[in-house]
Amino acid sequence: MLIGKLISLGPVIPADFPALFRWGNDVDSARVNEVYRPSDWNSHQEWWSNIGKDPSKVVFAIRKQGSNNIIGYVQIMNISGIHQSAHLTVRIGEASDRGHGYGREATCLAIEYCWNHLNIGRIGLTVFKTHERALKVYSSLGFETEGLLRRAFFIDGQWVDVVLMSMLHPSRVNRRQTEAYGNPSDAAAPPSRTEGFHKATAGRESNAGCGIAAPDSAIRLPTLIGRARRTTLGSRRGTKTSYARPPDRSTPPESAAISAAGGRLQ
Repeated sequence: MLIGKLISLGPVIPADFPALFRWGNDVDSARVNEVYRPSDWNSHQEWWSNIGKDPSKVVFAIRKQGSNNIIGYVQIMNISGIHQSAHLTVRIGEASDRGHGYGREATCLAIEYCWNHLNIGRIGLTVFKTHERALKVYSSLGFETEGLLRRAFFIDGQWVDVVLMSMLHPSRVNRRQTEAYGNPSDAAAPPSRTEGFHKATAGRESNAGCGIAAPDSAIRLPTLIGRARRTTLGSRRGTKTSYARPPDRSTPPESAAISAAGGRLQ
């Protein structure tokens, strides 16, 4: 279980199925989440009962601290160990629970889980352009806009554009990416939102205001690799041969989505 100040993330249990069924058939919520299609109880129950069998998905129930009632859910989908990427969706079910910071903290806990437990280097999500509150929250947490899918969905009688967003783990960008996107050490280049996110949260208590920092091993890794390269270079110049080995970086990598477009925060 992942514990925050306001909420916790834990497993979905059968007692949560009625609330999930009600939210899935909520026409008003569908306007900022998906194309509305009524679902039947049997298929709904089967889907939620089988989510743990798919290794490409992780689903958490969102609960207020001190309560056993579900108020929403987090889905981490399309998990790829090869590409170290995943897609994130967050939903708060009841309108009365929105606007209190529950979705924001759930997103923070999900980001931390992706970084530290799934070894993810890139988290992507999609948001309806009309969902301004979600866009503002994701942007403030460090997600950057990558593009726009124009007229991607037909919702409640009108076409809706979908915004593509993502966040990259700052210590897991390889050399080719650095060369392609520019030198991050260039003082003239402004820091990205992701870099600013981690700098602003460095040293804070974990999960406090989304204070998520990279693991110590990830921070030390570039320094150790640099030492190994300098040692090898010295041996080529005729100095005494010595060998330094970087630390072992092998970390085991850790729906159909209910939300057709995904990533909408309510």
